[in-house]
Amino acid sequence: MIAQEDAAEAKVRQAADDARKAASKLSIFTALSMLIGAFIACAAAAVGGQQRDVH
Repeated sequence: MIAQEDAAEAKVRQAADDARKAASKLSIFTALSMLIGAFIACAAAAVGGQQRDVH
């Protein structure tokens, strides 16, 4: 009985660890994509401003 409880506890810990790793990867990917999007928005605004001033 104790061995079954230990096995179940290990399984739960492994599932929690996997979920934590997945959430960490997702948050890093989200932050990186938002940073890239902000850079592209700034570059597009600069190009658009220059085109507006020329015409």
